[in-house]
Amino acid sequence: MTTPRFYRPPQQLRSRETLDRILDAAEQVLEQKTFNEATLAEIMERAGVTVGAFYRRFADKDALLHHLDERFFTEMHGRAEDLLDPRRWEGARACTIIDEIAAQAVEVYQSRRGL
Repeated sequence: MTTPRFYRPPQQLRSRETLDRILDAAEQVLEQKTFNEATLAEIMERAGVTVGAFYRRFADKDALLHHLDERFFTEMHGRAEDLLDPRRWEGARACTIIDEIAAQAVEVYQSRRGL
């Protein structure tokens, strides 16, 4: 059986903000701990929401991880579209393009190490 990734997608601004706080808090905790070491209680405390609020949005901790992955890869897809836009590289040498792609990859890794 597949774990549902998301119980109820947020419709209201306040709910979306709560979801963002949960995801941001999870990322912060994952900068310091592995996913298995991180507890829901500490993530929710950092997010400023109750564990009950978590379970209204997610089936379990694994569903949180799936949603973090989705958010991360959606962001990376957007960055890649911008980075690989052919208009950006008109007349550029291959080594310049490769250097910029590598620099972007390093920046993402350093800023989102926990993910």
